[in-house]
Amino acid sequence: MCWLSVGSTIYLGPPLDLGAHGRMVGALLIGLSGPITIATDGQWVAARTVFIPARSAAETVTASGWVAVCTFDPTATRLSQCTDGMRSAVNGLLIGHRNEERLIQSCTSDTFNPEYILREVGVQAAPSAQARPIDPRITAVGERVRRDPHTTVSAADAAQAVGLSQAYFLTLFAQETGTTFRRYRLWVRLIHAASAIGGGKLLTQAATDAGFASPSHLSDTARALLGISTTAALATGARLLVDEQRT
Repeated sequence: MCWLSVGSTIYLGPPLDLGAHGRMVGALLIGLSGPITIATDGQWVAARTVFIPARSAAETVTASGWVAVCTFDPTATRLSQCTDGMRSAVNGLLIGHRNEERLIQSCTSDTFNPEYILREVGVQAAPSAQARPIDPRITAVGERVRRDPHTTVSAADAAQAVGLSQAYFLTLFAQETGTTFRRYRLWVRLIHAASAIGGGKLLTQAATDAGFASPSHLSDTARALLGISTTAALATGARLLVDEQRT
């Protein structure tokens, strides 16, 4: 099952056979049946909860049973709301989420409650007094991209809209979100395409609505940035649940 909204995604199921890919946004992986083994820079890490940053070369090696994978919009929620308090760090990976037990319980419950899961992840939690809010200019750009994903908002246009030079905007975006503007924009478009498919649209229409030139363009983008093509993803039989209030 894959639950989709503009601001976040939650996948529950067996680990996917993902090829090498350039991760678009950070992801929290949760081993629901046992530890997940991750390979990173020649080292192996085994844990029940692992946060993998965007652009990380880490790869999932093994996972027993089911896993959960949570992603969320880095222009709307600061990553530290998820990662603060994790027990250790190995080659850029963060290990041991502070709410690990509750996350495992909520993801294996008979009742799927995405709001509760995201709250335990930290996405829905109120920012701590120490947390610095995301730069409002970056938040504004994120909102613009989400409102109109099929229109390609260039870095130059986005920078001009918030009164920044293009070079400084790109630097600030990466600092505030942990990913690049290009990868973020593609992440939003892929979510919109998947949500359209989950809503019953054909692949061709879903690709067009999300701003892709063709279904093959959508599939190639998914393979490069998610490690799996749209055809392969749909062949898994995973149910797509779309949060209509957030899309």
